[in-house]
Amino acid sequence: MQRKTSGKKLGETVKKDILKRIPEGSGRHAVKDSHLELSICGKGLGDDGLELVCEALCHTIQTGATKLEELSLSENGITIRGLAYLMRVIKLSSKDLKDLNLSGNSIKVVSDEEVSLWEEFLTRFREVTNLRRLDFSSNPLGPTRAFETLLRCYSRENPIYLSHSQYSVFEDVSEDDIELLDDSGHDFDSDDTDSYLRPRLQSLHLRRENSSSPPTVYSSESTSSRSAKLARRTSGLSHSLLTTLSTPPITTPELHGLRSIPFMILSNTEMMDISALHLSYLLPHHPLPRQILQLHSISKTSPAADHWDDLERQFPTGIVYRPNNSLTTLGLKALEIAEGYRGDPSPNKRITNTRRASDVSVGSPTSLRGGYFNSNPPISVVGSTNEMDRSRSKIQGMILKDEGPEQIELWRSAIKTLVLARALLLDAEPSSPIVSSSSSRNSCFDTPSSPRVSHATTTVLPTSPQNLSPSSYKLYRTSFHGSSTHSESLRQNNKLPGKLPEYIWHRIIAYAADSNNTMSTQQLRNVIEWGRQRETLIREKEFAGKLPSVQIWRFLEGLECLTYEV
Repeated sequence: MQRKTSGKKLGETVKKDILKRIPEGSGRHAVKDSHLELSICGKGLGDDGLELVCEALCHTIQTGATKLEELSLSENGITIRGLAYLMRVIKLSSKDLKDLNLSGNSIKVVSDEEVSLWEEFLTRFREVTNLRRLDFSSNPLGPTRAFETLLRCYSRENPIYLSHSQYSVFEDVSEDDIELLDDSGHDFDSDDTDSYLRPRLQSLHLRRENSSSPPTVYSSESTSSRSAKLARRTSGLSHSLLTTLSTPPITTPELHGLRSIPFMILSNTEMMDISALHLSYLLPHHPLPRQILQLHSISKTSPAADHWDDLERQFPTGIVYRPNNSLTTLGLKALEIAEGYRGDPSPNKRITNTRRASDVSVGSPTSLRGGYFNSNPPISVVGSTNEMDRSRSKIQGMILKDEGPEQIELWRSAIKTLVLARALLLDAEPSSPIVSSSSSRNSCFDTPSSPRVSHATTTVLPTSPQNLSPSSYKLYRTSFHGSSTHSESLRQNNKLPGKLPEYIWHRIIAYAADSNNTMSTQQLRNVIEWGRQRETLIREKEFAGKLPSVQIWRFLEGLECLTYEV
């Protein structure tokens, strides 16, 4: 737009123009073209002007006069306060918005109020299904709280389980296998090829033509039956190909939230190593742009297809964090290793928290030995997992040593929870089973007025100091009857202050130490159960001579509170 005005006056002018999209006295169907791509860049719109623009957009979207597809607001002096006005626009255009450009503004996340607004803004993307680019570049987001909040919001969204598309699922299949299939003369459309195997072989056969059809839903025939047929019909093929063909794909996922955005631009946002730490936990779980874009219905001949193809060539990894001049070699290394785990949908190739305390050196020159909290070997180590863990733990150690745990909200909440649990629950006998479910955190601490569902996960507390560590809280499957659970949960515990039921004290601790629900239900439970046991004090004396940063790291690592559960 070519405007000489700025600020609120510009907002009023743009508002009038947008409202003209609604023909006076006409209904919804009077609008010939409701699609809108709005660009207001470098005009000094500010927060006050943005408020007026958003009012007009919301009104025209609600009347059906506008389907907002692109909104570019770069270089307008917009602050975190202005994002509050955008929230309703994002909600109303959740099915249509494809591109949101907020680059070059003054969005900063430092104070508690700013964190609250930032978190609310990011949460609005939970219902967005078509957004392909979100650009925060050249905003002074800040090194700590903005990126921790981004990771927290990301972790609270439901995962997107990508299908094995015809093009990507066979990327690792050798050319020899393709030659063998080509030479076999097999009729892939013949009736003797079962309904599960046929499309898999067809897509492999067509790979040379770079076919990229949408994901296919296959029959629910048993894996053993498919494998038997596969063995008979593909004898001579490599083991990797047989594994690929026999792996049933997942149905086409529904795209939603931050996890479904192919391109997130975070360059020049004042990132530091602490920012890289948070981002390193997000990256392995975020699909590559090509994996998400192929699920959108984009015509190959449309200009939009060329636009997104160009963007993918420019940003092949999708999440852009360079340049950020304050990132050190250590932070960049953590991000680069995390990038290496992206793009593979197979669960055994996803990076997991496999580090042992004995594997990791926290801070210098003190090193951790003995595996205090988790003496069990890693579940799996794939590729550079240990290297990834070492990079992360070095950053964590430096943060704890130089700045303390208060730099990360999750760490602060965990330590406050431990202090309160020790003060209120130490030596108190449990008055009821500790039940973990997939429900929300608050429901886990509600009064048990309804029967528990069967197959709940129960925490079995260790009975001897030798076996006492969070890793020894063995989980098993059991079921509870509503009547017995109800009476047990309401039973008073004379050792607790006020003789209140223990679940009430759990809620009090949660609200007092973690009112923002920073920790997950399981993390909160881990800390409370650790804090209530006197034997843990004995075990903690084993590293009493260590640096405070090492002691805190061991506590956080052992109770799985170093990061969010992504």
